[in-house]
Formats: sequence, structure tokens, C-alpha cells
Amino acid sequence: ETYKILASGGLIYNTTGQFLILQTSKGKDHGKWVVPGGKLGMNETPIEAFVREVFEETGLTVEHINLLGVRDYTAKSGNHYHFYDYTSTVVEDKKIRINE
Repeated sequence: ETYKILASGGLIYNTTGQFLILQTSKGKDHGKWVVPGGKLGMNETPIEAFVREVFEETGLTVEHINLLGVRDYTAKSGNHYHFYDYTSTVVEDKKIRINE
């Protein structure tokens, strides 16, 4: 079986039902629209990775996290991913800090 990279990410809703989507600013995916997320760390659960990645990428803390689905895909690079998709809400609406 092909080695798969474990990753998680998903939608973050605010109190008015809007969700956050980010546009990449660098790298081979420059300009691509994505939801916050990334690879799981060692001994990290998919939910823990989602919460950590959201905070690292936006400065937001999320709650009411629900698994939306799990999917496998192959990126243009040829890497194979096993991706956990979540929905969540922000703990409090605040200005988003985007990492560069």
C-alpha cells in the first residue's frame, strides 16, 4: 500500500455563519484558495492537528469541532494524503491574524 501523509483541516464559521477561506501567498500553490489545515505532528490526533493548524495560520481558537468527512487524494507533487475535514466555530469573533 502507498504511504499516505496524514493531514487535517476544515471550515471555521463565525457567529453570523460566514466561513473562512485563505489564499496562499507563496510557494507552488501561490494564489490558491484553501481552508486552514496541515499535516499531523507525531502522536497528534487529527482534531489536535486541526486546532493547532487553525491557531498557527489565523490566531483563532475554535470549538464545536465536528468531523465532516475523511478523504484520500494525490497532490500534483505525487504525495498521497489521508485528510480529515472538520467544521468548527470560532470561540469569539475577532480580527484574524494571517501568517505569511
